[in-house]
Amino acid sequence: FTEGRVIAAGQASGFGNWIVLDHQIGGKVVSTVYGHMFDDGVLVKNGDHVSAGQEIGRIGNAGETTGAHLHFEVWDGGRLPDGVGTAVDPAPWIERAQEPGQASPQATDPGSNGGQP
Repeated sequence: FTEGRVIAAGQASGFGNWIVLDHQIGGKVVSTVYGHMFDDGVLVKNGDHVSAGQEIGRIGNAGETTGAHLHFEVWDGGRLPDGVGTAVDPAPWIERAQEPGQASPQATDPGSNGGQP
């Protein structure tokens, strides 16, 4: 995705454990949320600065889930405190994502151009 700051990492209701990152994109806050890691699957802590492509957590099956997966959300305007922003369709973000180790995508809001690179 793009660099950001960890604003939550650890136990969260329904998620087992989650990680919430805040990113500055186009002069505004965009949060990404990752959920269902086991306790030992959270690899960052509150306040950490993370880079695009950095491993921050491991897929798990904790919380309210029926199988191992990565829960992913994107929030325009921020996720915390408790849903202050607006949840948006993460599909354009996923479509633009590059494999770790490749050049980082430009830090722009795919919603601003229909998700096109």
